[in-house]
Amino acid sequence: MPRRGLRLLKPLFLLLALLLTAGHLVAAKGWKHVKMRSSWPHLTGTRNMSYDHLIVPASRIGPVKVGGSVAQAVQYLGNPDEIWLFEVSGEPNLIKYIYRDECIWFAWRDVGLDPVVESRSEGTGANVNVTCDKWRTTSGLHVGSLPADVIPTVTRYCISHDDKSGDIEIETKDGILFWAKDRYSPINQIRVTTTETTWSGCTND
Repeated sequence: MPRRGLRLLKPLFLLLALLLTAGHLVAAKGWKHVKMRSSWPHLTGTRNMSYDHLIVPASRIGPVKVGGSVAQAVQYLGNPDEIWLFEVSGEPNLIKYIYRDECIWFAWRDVGLDPVVESRSEGTGANVNVTCDKWRTTSGLHVGSLPADVIPTVTRYCISHDDKSGDIEIETKDGILFWAKDRYSPINQIRVTTTETTWSGCTND
């Protein structure tokens, strides 16, 4: 192709790239730090401090229930220390409430009269999560336990490795997930979700 033709094509390629980038930004803007809105679940009256620190797979972490009322969780934990918003075109916004002192966070969709805590993560890091050893399962698992401690307590599981960082994820069919820096490092995050009704491609069956 003549050089003049190539010069004319360059602006067209640039325009196409810009359009594709703009379309991606509209479809998924990503997480951004925001302030509390009056329409979002917030503490009303006195905070209820009477809750346990139990991790129950497929059910709850302390007062935060998977699929449970966000307003009810807030009555126990109070207003969050941080709020993050994830916008996806054509879907309800996803909001993340973070509590630093209790090292717990959860996400919910801004829809309905009584929004509920997400039950599936859908790749956005939702559900109910903890990052310190205040919270424990009935078998004693907690942030700080070793990955090897997890295996005897679950029925079926899969282990995924991140090739770049070396991080591992232990996903179980019981409705609980664990993360660690590597196979020998302590667990640094625990997440509770719903139980898996189907199990595909698991090498650790």
